[in-house]
Amino acid sequence: MSNRAPVPVVTLSLIGLNLAAAVATTLDPTLADRYGFWAVRPDGFRAFTSLFLHANLLHLAGNLVFLAAVGPLVEFHARAWRLGTVYIASGLAGVGAHYVVARSLEFSPPLVGASGAIAGVVAYATLLYMGMKVPVAPKLGLKVSVLTLVWVAMQGVGALMANNAEAGSTAYWSHLAGFFVGLVLAFLFRAPKQASLRIGHEALDRMNQRSPAAVLATAEAILAKHPADPRALRDRAIAYGDLHEPDKEAAAIREWVERTQGEPQRESLAYIRDHRLWQALEPLDRARLAHAYQEDSLGEALLESLVKGPDNPQRADALLSLAECLSDRDPVRSHALLTELAEKYSGHGAFQLAQQRGHWPLPKSGAKS
Repeated sequence: MSNRAPVPVVTLSLIGLNLAAAVATTLDPTLADRYGFWAVRPDGFRAFTSLFLHANLLHLAGNLVFLAAVGPLVEFHARAWRLGTVYIASGLAGVGAHYVVARSLEFSPPLVGASGAIAGVVAYATLLYMGMKVPVAPKLGLKVSVLTLVWVAMQGVGALMANNAEAGSTAYWSHLAGFFVGLVLAFLFRAPKQASLRIGHEALDRMNQRSPAAVLATAEAILAKHPADPRALRDRAIAYGDLHEPDKEAAAIREWVERTQGEPQRESLAYIRDHRLWQALEPLDRARLAHAYQEDSLGEALLESLVKGPDNPQRADALLSLAECLSDRDPVRSHALLTELAEKYSGHGAFQLAQQRGHWPLPKSGAKS
């Protein structure tokens, strides 16, 4: 498994677009006037292009530093497409606020800059990390939520004190509108839940350095709020195993499998296979999962558990399925499985299906059903 850090593709792409626009503007200074947003003649296309243009190097650097700082936080914890959505929606909201404020002025320069868009990303990141402390001085740290409130207050005061559109200064109303839309999207995309899970997972990381009992208590607390969280389901099952409580371990494993899908469920089945804990799952559940993972090595492992384990109602079907799975790779084993199917289950529907499909051997005389 690779230990390389994930790459914030969307964040880097947005930074790249802003830098490319800055280079283009340096080569052709008229681009800001041509593709910035003019309140006196609003245009949807220029509302979009204005999100990547900047007035000067300081304006660009300030925005990109913030984007580089908070963009990956949102991208990794809220999915990449949500970062892009927040950036564009918040930026357009900022443009809309600028239009409302500036349309009645005698003169308003074109609006350029990603400040409204980045304000929305900051709002989203604030909900994800509102309890985290940021060092602001030696031995002094302030919570992210406090710093954000200070920033919002500064924008509000600036908006009330300065007719920024007329003066061509920082568009305070655009910042506030972008922040508000980012906040709304954060709630729509359930950022508080993501924050709760992140805090819970960080607690699990710490408890894993202590004891299985500590892990179990933390996992149970997370599952009380988030019953289908794969990480907590996994750590709870492992903790019961470490505490040598097989019945509770089996129940936790079943819940881990039942409550997850996709890769998390695959991880649960791999854990069962690696630790030979198939008895935690009922034969019928193993048969169902074997069908779901028939193109995967896990499907073969599930079938093996049914064939090699105690006799059960799914064993005949498992013999046929495993024989077909091994027909090309291990024909000798496949033949042996079909022979056992014929000898022990000649009256079973699985054997009749084997005959219809042209599998051999045929049932021997006196074979038991």
